[in-house]
Amino acid sequence: MARASARRGRGWRWLVCGAPMAVIHRPVIQPLMPRCFSVHAKVFGDDQLVPTLELAGYRRLGAKRKVKLQEELDQLLRRFNCAALTSPGRLDARINSVLFAAKEAFQQRRDWRGFGCGWVFPRSAEMYSHPHYLAFIREDGSTDPPDLPFGLQRLLNGMRQQLLPFLEDVLEFGLGYEAGQLENTLQMTTAIVHYYPEMTQQETLLTPAAFHCDDSFLTLNVESTPGIHGLGAVSESDESRPRIRRFSYGEVNSSIINLFVGGYLQTLSQGRWRSLLHSGSNPSNEDRLSITIFLGMPQLHGAIGEHVHTRGEQERRVYDWLSTSSRHDDWLATANFEEIQDMYSQGDSFDPAVREWLGMARADICPTCQVPIAILHCYQLLSLYRCASHLRDFTPVGFPFHPISTSRLLERPREHISKSRQRHLRAMRNARQRALELSRQ
Repeated sequence: MARASARRGRGWRWLVCGAPMAVIHRPVIQPLMPRCFSVHAKVFGDDQLVPTLELAGYRRLGAKRKVKLQEELDQLLRRFNCAALTSPGRLDARINSVLFAAKEAFQQRRDWRGFGCGWVFPRSAEMYSHPHYLAFIREDGSTDPPDLPFGLQRLLNGMRQQLLPFLEDVLEFGLGYEAGQLENTLQMTTAIVHYYPEMTQQETLLTPAAFHCDDSFLTLNVESTPGIHGLGAVSESDESRPRIRRFSYGEVNSSIINLFVGGYLQTLSQGRWRSLLHSGSNPSNEDRLSITIFLGMPQLHGAIGEHVHTRGEQERRVYDWLSTSSRHDDWLATANFEEIQDMYSQGDSFDPAVREWLGMARADICPTCQVPIAILHCYQLLSLYRCASHLRDFTPVGFPFHPISTSRLLERPREHISKSRQRHLRAMRNARQRALELSRQ
């Protein structure tokens, strides 16, 4: 004890009388928190529980049950701007198989491209500096690159068959169209596979372009580990300021399929459904895989001109909001955020274009060859009608995501629809009318 006391005494004498620098700096100084954390500490909130909706066997359901599911998803999208879908069975098995195979493929991959489609590793924005696999999807189902790896094509086919008919019915229900009018309108346009080999630092969520809404009508997403974060209020009745919240789903027995409202659907619905500001990351110590599929309406791609640059401007304003909202009270921060969310609601909506498109008279003769045809195609950007043999000379231009191929007209003649299908559409129309009457009471 005496020796220890003597050592401590000498230490104090050295410190007072001019000790060596090594002794002066002996205490450990805690590292400073990153500046973005100290400034943005008020934007992170608790996890958000996203309600799930099961769609097993939707195509075999009766009209009343279908309309009930359509109404439920419509309410979820209006309240949360997103929803979580489950489809136990074959589609669930495909999702698990593709996620497992894709992880192995990314772990073994060593050759990357800096840009383009296929296996790419962008080095631009910090949030997107991780390996990707990018594929463009044409309306006929073909892809670029043509041969998709790790069973991705089978997954796309399964989603196209089991999810898109339901989502088209929901659009009809929410937008007030007749049953069957929007059949075969939603098309997969782009598939992006994100691979996160390491944990994402939380401050990365606060970098430019991290939070965004998609240039799509709807977005589907499946992931190996929950890592989606939403920016906004939990619900319309939430009076607190918008915060960053990680999505959680409770206990589910099948894979979760995230559904996000895109910016173009906000425009089409005139704000009935608002786009989801979100960001993906890897919050775990293990690697994470995420597959994102964008859904568009090729027949309306020519009408998106006024919103081509909206996403970039919105990303900039979101980053500015994250940088300054901590200095504002809840009311001002929420008001500024509402202005940002309404950016896709400004300007002319797609609704007039849809109405015109649905009401287009159907020609029975190709104007080029004057030959009657059973199925006529419409090249919307040029407003020209040609049979399939006379479309190859027209080259699509002007769409930011991918080349647009020709698209089928929506309104098929009633004589091409079976009698059983016509009865089902009438039953669905009546069920929707009853649901609308009950909601008004």
